Amino acid sequence: MAALVEWYVFGVVLLFVAVFAAAGYYEAESGGDPIEQRTGTPTTWYMTAGFFGVVAAGVIALYGSLPEGFGGRGDALVLFVNVAPLVVGCGALAIAVDNGLVALRLVRAEAANTGGIARRAGTKRIAVTGLVDETSGTSPVFGREAACWTWSLELGWEDRDIGWQTDQVGSGGAPFILDDGTGPVTVDPRRAHIELYGGRSHVYDADEAQPGEIGSNLRSSIGGDRYRYEEAVAAEGRELTVLGEVDTGGTLDAERVIDAGTDDVRLRYAGRSGSLAVGGVLAVYLGVRLTAGYFGTPLPI
Repeated sequence: MAALVEWYVFGVVLLFVAVFAAAGYYEAESGGDPIEQRTGTPTTWYMTAGFFGVVAAGVIALYGSLPEGFGGRGDALVLFVNVAPLVVGCGALAIAVDNGLVALRLVRAEAANTGGIARRAGTKRIAVTGLVDETSGTSPVFGREAACWTWSLELGWEDRDIGWQTDQVGSGGAPFILDDGTGPVTVDPRRAHIELYGGRSHVYDADEAQPGEIGSNLRSSIGGDRYRYEEAVAAEGRELTVLGEVDTGGTLDAERVIDAGTDDVRLRYAGRSGSLAVGGVLAVYLGVRLTAGYFGTPLPI
């Protein structure tokens, strides 16, 4: 059994991890989270799962010991490499579970979508696939008429060979009409997760006039020599799948608005869930073996 002082050190380490996780969560919430925008999984899901991965690595460490002569950046880097697969694997499993649940909700919602149910107030969760018929919104970067949109802002430096660094991401929309072939339904996407593809991008120098609402409200400390804006919009004629519930006024309050023009949305979420589940399990297994080997902790199997 680990000594009391080791448990104390373990608690201190977890406290620091919690502080850094809270800081990362605040940054993701204030500037937008690229992982959440791409997968639809809330930041809290995968960050909490990653924290459990850190806890698991700490427990394994408590039943072993640090290598003799441990110290310095090189040893810290080796420790990070051995523990990272466990933490990343836990995060991947959280995204896999969330996307699997979305795929299941889509299947159940589409099964309930019969007999014009999409236009009956008070129905349970439904899924409707159709074409955008009327829009009332304006996208915040390039000012295009759209039902909904996603956008990102990346920073570049002329004197640093580090590529583009994502600074902000966001999404939004305004109520619009969707026609699934049986008649129109009003969709409210303002609180929905929005997933669109095929965006337009443009690069601006930092001293140029910046585009749209996003460009006109950049913080003074943003940094970078060049800014790359990317924006995808759902204009009239775009095919979307909307998952949500019809309110008492007959409006479909969207939970998710998903680009449906490239493939089957259910298969997309199910495939993402399956691939991340396999990858997550393998990463967790590898991380446990590597962490145990690094600390010399015996495993039961």
